[in-house]
Amino acid sequence: MSKKSIILRDKNKINLEKKYRIIRQNLKKIKKKKIKVSLLKIKFKITKLLQKLPRNSILIRIRKRCFITGRPRGYYRYFGQSRNLIYDQFNSCQLPGSKISSW
Repeated sequence: MSKKSIILRDKNKINLEKKYRIIRQNLKKIKKKKIKVSLLKIKFKITKLLQKLPRNSILIRIRKRCFITGRPRGYYRYFGQSRNLIYDQFNSCQLPGSKISSW
């Protein structure tokens, strides 16, 4: 089980990302447009505005975690759980239509 402080930190990152998502997307769209040499100063200003946004408001900085244990590694997106929980659920037949391989 992960520390609660780390799980809360990830939740705060998710909230920050939601808050700044539209601003960041709009600035990136403007920056990616074909820019002439005369508009190069505008591109630099947009870059500075992007740098002033909080670092934790970027989607990449959010870590996917198991919603039950908070485990960050061995996470399956399809189930939203870590591999340990999925293995236990396979063995106890709690996941319908699933078979665990054995030989």
